[in-house]
Amino acid sequence: MVGRMWWKVKASLMEPSKMFNTVSKERGLGEPVKYLAVVSLVSSFLASVLAFPGDVAMISLVFAAFYAMTVAGSFFVALLTHACSMLLGGKGTYEATYKATAYAYTPSALFGWIPVAGFLAHAYGLYVYAKGISRLHKVTMGKAVAIVVVPLVLVYIVFVVFLAVLLLAYAPYLNAGGLQPGFTGLV
Repeated sequence: MVGRMWWKVKASLMEPSKMFNTVSKERGLGEPVKYLAVVSLVSSFLASVLAFPGDVAMISLVFAAFYAMTVAGSFFVALLTHACSMLLGGKGTYEATYKATAYAYTPSALFGWIPVAGFLAHAYGLYVYAKGISRLHKVTMGKAVAIVVVPLVLVYIVFVVFLAVLLLAYAPYLNAGGLQPGFTGLV
């Protein structure tokens, strides 16, 4: 099990095409979920320790939250990506999309916490994701890039709109020197 896991880590970083050809034979979500659960331990631990050095209680809380969000969020990310894949002519199943999602997280999980290298790791992770979608959904690399990028852009747009609405809702209070003591937000 450890040897197989280590091979997947190395292959996802060095030979993603070969790795996705191999994992395409896996059945069910068990293997990719286990893999993601183990790999995300690293990123969750590092994120929590770097965010709250020396505060054991906060490290534990943030670790649990990051870990749960990463594993649970992977299903949502795969769902958005799969919907986009179906719209753009992908031929893979949700299972195939989840495999690409789980294994493409490796660069970000291992190197995403390093200041400059983290950006490159995330960018490479998107490449690995597109490579996985291309192999597992039998689409061109250009279409795979669109399948990966479109949901990402949509999520960012929703986030920006949410922030804009929030800012507009509280803008009158910001000009008045902030929220007043005793303010409940109810009119």
